[in-house]
Amino acid sequence: MHQLLSRYIFQFSARLLTLLIAVFAIYSGSDAQGQGAALTGASEFDKTLQSAAQASAADIGKDQTPADGVISPEYYRIGPGDALSFHVLPLPGIEQIIIVSADNSIILPRFGSVSLAGKTLAQTKDTIAKIYALRNPNALVSISLRRARTVYCSVRGNVAFPGVKTYPASARISSIVALANQPPAAANSKPASAKNADDASTANVSIAGLSSYAARNITVLHSDGTAENADIIRAKYGASPESDPTVREGDEIIVPFEPETFSSISIGGAINRPASLAFKNGDKLSMLLRAGYGLRDDADLSKITLTLPDGSKQKVAIQHNGELDGADAMLQAGSALTVGYIPRTENTMQGLAEITGEAVNPGTYPIINNQTRIKDLMEQAGGFTQNAYLPLAYVVRREKNKPNVEVEKPGWAQIQYTDLTFEDTTRLLIHTALKRPVVSMDFVKAFRDNSAADNITLADGDIIVIPANPRRVYVYGQVNQPGYVEFTPGKRLNWYVERAGGYAAGAEQGLARIIKGKNKVWVEDNDTVYVEAGDEVYAPPPPYTPPGYNLQLYTFIGTILTTVAFLTSTLVGLLKK
Repeated sequence: MHQLLSRYIFQFSARLLTLLIAVFAIYSGSDAQGQGAALTGASEFDKTLQSAAQASAADIGKDQTPADGVISPEYYRIGPGDALSFHVLPLPGIEQIIIVSADNSIILPRFGSVSLAGKTLAQTKDTIAKIYALRNPNALVSISLRRARTVYCSVRGNVAFPGVKTYPASARISSIVALANQPPAAANSKPASAKNADDASTANVSIAGLSSYAARNITVLHSDGTAENADIIRAKYGASPESDPTVREGDEIIVPFEPETFSSISIGGAINRPASLAFKNGDKLSMLLRAGYGLRDDADLSKITLTLPDGSKQKVAIQHNGELDGADAMLQAGSALTVGYIPRTENTMQGLAEITGEAVNPGTYPIINNQTRIKDLMEQAGGFTQNAYLPLAYVVRREKNKPNVEVEKPGWAQIQYTDLTFEDTTRLLIHTALKRPVVSMDFVKAFRDNSAADNITLADGDIIVIPANPRRVYVYGQVNQPGYVEFTPGKRLNWYVERAGGYAAGAEQGLARIIKGKNKVWVEDNDTVYVEAGDEVYAPPPPYTPPGYNLQLYTFIGTILTTVAFLTSTLVGLLKK
């Protein structure tokens, strides 16, 4: 009985709703359209709803424009070409897309033309809501920006690629300036002379490709003769969206060049990014804190001071989340905020070192940075395997905080003021480019000879590499049978050359060298130097001499001898007199 009653109530409600839809359709068809051809029933109205919904969905998917942030209705100005989405509730209705006309007005259904000249999106919503409230106080009007118009604007001044381009009206000045500092797609245009953020030091805040001064003093000239200042820094760090306005049709954006001197404010100490900003009236302490990207873990909240231009200092209270603990304060030109550090303790700094290769238990082990020694760590790893070969073992140490300039231009700093020859500087550049980040130590001396100097302390991130015994030596160059020769301990260079077939014709035996497998250093043969497994033996061919070189050499030597003999005979003759 209960289920049957519920079904009758549902059917009655559905029929009543259908009747109301039909009445609304007839009313809107005759009044809004003004054609006298009203919809004949609910089924036809449903078709209209379905058709409009499909058209609306198709409209959403086409002509999408990029967005660089959420539009603020209080600051976005309506202009010709904007597409507005229009709903009237509670009556069921179709979403209507209203396009703003060239004279900055819209045709409002059943009300006629409404001017939106100079109005923001928020003012537009309020204006239309008041118009509908005059006829139906209970009507709820919903207006939103479906798609922003496209506008022309120009950018000039301190940008790499000035010019006139089209942008969506939802684009902010910061985005337009950033695009003007990037090369256009599929273009061969050369950048104009611009003094942008690349010319500033890392402590100076840069944004949109500009220094802080340029980013804070952008002039925007509007086509109606008015002008405003865009301050991208304050918009980003000062919670001031109106400082980075959206663009309008005909705007001219002028980016200034940085003067030689200007007032600044700064923040430093235990923060994530030290920052120096160009100063502007109205700057607040909270903005400077946000520009520093928050406090570091070692920040001492009891040691935060604001230094004023006259040298006086004020205590500043900041919470652990980096926000001010109290009222915000206006800054003066030259103000500097300093966040103190919690004293660091170096004695118990922990780290990790990795052992790879021929260890009994290779892996990663905890160490005390710069205290744990290599022999102690190898003892934890169970020592070496029987196949370990200590003459080839080494320790890799990563280089922390290495400047990028040394990575990109290895060796240039070393030869800037050198008095070496061209050949020597070339060799230096090769050595610098091929530097290996290894620790200077000898495993054989450390573990077999108990050398204290080679029992090094380890640092966090060290990698101990213990290769297996390669059991071979490679012999090549001017030899009769170049290739691998089985390693035999205690043998010297010539012994391995003989195993490779001996020197070939023309070999320069005096220039033969041992190339050490561990560090690739060239070593001359002598009574104290033995070849080790993994080494290479190289016998070079005779050096190249240009044609006529020997004749010139002998002529030069003969000239010197003749000159010496002449001078000697002359001197003897003079002495006899």
